[in-house]
Amino acid sequence: MLTRRQVTLINLVLALILAGGGGYMFWTYYQVGPPEAVTALPSGPPIVLTTPTPLGPDYYGLIVSRNLWREKFAAPVEGPPPTPVPPQVPPPNLKLLGTSIREDPKRSSAIIEEVARKQQHYSRIGDVVAGATVLEIHRNQVVLDHRGNIFTISTQLFKDSIPVERPAVPLARVIRPLGKNQWLISKQGIWQLISNNKWLVSKKGLWQLLNVNRVKVEVKEVQAEIMKALSNVGCRTYYPPGRPRRGEAEGYEILVLPERHLATFLGIKPGDIIRTVNEELITSKTRALELLQEVQDEEVAIVEIEREKETIQLEYQIQYELLELQ
Repeated sequence: MLTRRQVTLINLVLALILAGGGGYMFWTYYQVGPPEAVTALPSGPPIVLTTPTPLGPDYYGLIVSRNLWREKFAAPVEGPPPTPVPPQVPPPNLKLLGTSIREDPKRSSAIIEEVARKQQHYSRIGDVVAGATVLEIHRNQVVLDHRGNIFTISTQLFKDSIPVERPAVPLARVIRPLGKNQWLISKQGIWQLISNNKWLVSKKGLWQLLNVNRVKVEVKEVQAEIMKALSNVGCRTYYPPGRPRRGEAEGYEILVLPERHLATFLGIKPGDIIRTVNEELITSKTRALELLQEVQDEEVAIVEIEREKETIQLEYQIQYELLELQ
């Protein structure tokens, strides 16, 4: 194994050899010079240099024809986008309650109810109800226009002409005028006059009221049937002008009344506003039926009405038996 001193000596000898070799290479390079490059002459005919031909449309057409990513089919010509159809607004929910037909169509009228708001309108041709314009008024239907959408509301509650049934008893035995705004009426006769109406006959045998004095009709049992019978009469709860049509009313207004209706023989006319019965204010349809039930046990009923802004009292003297013929 070499000692440290021997290794150092060997390294010095190698360094001198490298330094001497490098110096010799630099000396020979600058004394002799770099070697000359020898160009080999080509063999064969001489090369003629020509000017390049400019590229024409055929050259680029060839490139385009060989394009693998080009569209094989022409893109379809797209027209303008279609105009979206505006959504059709559904017509308002209206209900026909009654009509009054005149020879002049412009004077015909209809009672139309807004079902959502429970508001009734007395309308003629050209009037607007809940955004719909009245176009035509017929006996059983009304034609309206709502934003260009023509629709019809109809009812089958009455026919072209309202038939008046002949009473089973003479009218003179039911109602008798006593003086101005005074009448004597028979309770049994009143019920007999309307006994032919289907709404009076119920499963509980309301016809027994004609023969049995102690039987009493409950309002809740016949309320729906009575309201159906009143469908031929155009009436509604009355609210003073300017007051919202909600809450307690201040009477009952008669709009349409068929000829020879029983109410006409009791002094009621179209346009009357029935305010009170025996000083009890009519505030709703239910209250009107309750008062009708209560006066059956009374001997005198005083009905206060408003006619052409004038207050009138109608007095009815009530007895159970039929009136004697005079």
